[in-house]
Amino acid sequence: METQTFDLKSLSDRVEKLEKQNRRLKQIGLTVIVLISAIFVSGQAKTGKVIEASAFHLVDASGRVRADLSISNLQAPTLSLSDEEENLEVVLEGSSSISGASLKLGKSQSKGHISLEAEPPGMSTALLALGQDTSPEVMLAGGRASFLMMSDATGIVNLDVGENGPRLAVTDRAGYTVTVGRSDLVTTKMGVKEQTPAASIVLSGKDKKVLWSAP
Repeated sequence: METQTFDLKSLSDRVEKLEKQNRRLKQIGLTVIVLISAIFVSGQAKTGKVIEASAFHLVDASGRVRADLSISNLQAPTLSLSDEEENLEVVLEGSSSISGASLKLGKSQSKGHISLEAEPPGMSTALLALGQDTSPEVMLAGGRASFLMMSDATGIVNLDVGENGPRLAVTDRAGYTVTVGRSDLVTTKMGVKEQTPAASIVLSGKDKKVLWSAP
């Protein structure tokens, strides 16, 4: 009968190694539990929390500011979106005590742009403008002063149905105007203002004096 011998030192080393592994696993498990608990508690703590800041910037991978949420110089909340070259493409601005809410579309360095604006409280006017550079070519206003105006290098066409209308006025680049409808004309003889009825035609020179009118 063979007698088996045991290496007590080897057995002791294995037991010690297993105990170390067990302690390490317990430490890792405890660390994971602590981290999960911290994340959970942090998430619960942020619920309903108010964050206050003067501005928020959203930057891309290159560090360029692509979106900006801040207060403008007119003290209006403003959201601005830019392209990769930081040219403004969209500007949404809230109202303030001296300006109405507005939405502007179009790159700051390009020619075409669209602007939608609401006047300050009490003026009851909304304005839509389409144009190039800084000059609007088409303007549409609704409210107390409703009108449609189209302009370019050749002249201006203005359809006014607001307080001064109804009237249609066409002005060339030299300043001569034909007005169909109501208008405040200055007579050549008396030099006083008279308002014409809707069924009238007035031809004016570039000095705004009446050349001909009917009736």
